[in-house]
Amino acid sequence: RAGEVRVVLGGLGSGGLTAAVGSVGFEVLGNCSGTTLCWHSSPIAAASASGVVSLTSLPDAPRAVRYLWYLAPYGVQPFRAPVYANAAPIRLESAGAPHPAAARPGQDDEELLPLGPFVLPL
Repeated sequence: RAGEVRVVLGGLGSGGLTAAVGSVGFEVLGNCSGTTLCWHSSPIAAASASGVVSLTSLPDAPRAVRYLWYLAPYGVQPFRAPVYANAAPIRLESAGAPHPAAARPGQDDEELLPLGPFVLPL
């Protein structure tokens, strides 16, 4: 649709992803004026287990989308990424029994791993 960029991510396994709707992190490359190209910020408008939708006033012919290329991509909150992959936790075993270090009360069955920076041509 006009005014949106849909990024679908593969290889995430059955856990999919978790995204903070409204957060920044994505940018779209397009015309600024004339033939000059620049990056336009595009906050996350919606998310599913396999991708995110970012909305922006897109340039006429978007060329690329990038994620986490800001100087301070997490803002003032360190280690608060906009998009995480949901991964199964690592299970440590010792002689066939769970290792004591693997028991972490209050933890869900999934771990959140921050999605790293990338650039995709459109």
